[in-house]
Amino acid sequence: MAELYEKCFLVNLRRASYLDGVESAARVHPDPDAAQQMRLTGERVFAQCGGVDGGQVIPLDAMLAWREQAARQGDLASQLWLRLRQTATAPLTPAEYGQLMEQVIAGDDATAMAYLGALAQGAAATGAAGGDPLITGLAWQITACQRGLACGVGSELMDALCFNTGACTETDGTVVLRLMAAEQQAALDAEIALLSTQLGRRPGRQ
Repeated sequence: MAELYEKCFLVNLRRASYLDGVESAARVHPDPDAAQQMRLTGERVFAQCGGVDGGQVIPLDAMLAWREQAARQGDLASQLWLRLRQTATAPLTPAEYGQLMEQVIAGDDATAMAYLGALAQGAAATGAAGGDPLITGLAWQITACQRGLACGVGSELMDALCFNTGACTETDGTVVLRLMAAEQQAALDAEIALLSTQLGRRPGRQ
C-alpha cells in the first residue's frame, strides 16, 4: 500500500490534467514510437491509480503513515525511503552510508538496494558514498535489478525512466541506467562486480 500511495500521489493530485501533461510530453518527443509508448504508459498508470482510493487525492500524511508503519515493522526499504526524504536537511554522512550499506547487504533486499542507490547519488555533495556518486548509485540500482527488482516493461522503474528520460521503448531498465554513465562503463562494471562480491559474502550465504 505504501508503494501504491507513493506511485499514485502525484497522479491523483493532478488527476484532472494528468493525461494532458503526458500528451504534452509525448507530442514533443522526437521518436514517434517512444511518444506512443509514453501515452500508453500514462494511460496504464492513470487507470491503475484510479483504483487507489477511488482516484481521490492521497493525503501526504497517509502516504507517510504507511511508510512509517512499514519502517517500524522492520522494512529496510521503507527505512531508506524515509531517509531519502530527509537528505535536504540532514545530509548523509560516510559513517551512516557505511551502516546502511551493511544492512542492505545483510538483508539482500532488492528494493532497499535501489533506494540506497538513490541515496548515494543524492549524497554527491558530502561524498558520503565515496568515489563517484553517480557510478555508485547506478551500480546499486543495476544490482537491484539483478537481484530481483522488477525492471522490465511495466515496472515502476521503467515507467519512471519513460516519463523522466523519454526512454519508453526499452524493455530492460538496466540498459537505460547504463546509458546514464555511457562514458564510464568500465568503472560501472567494476562497481557492480564489487557489490556482487560483497553480497555473495553476506552472512548465511555460501
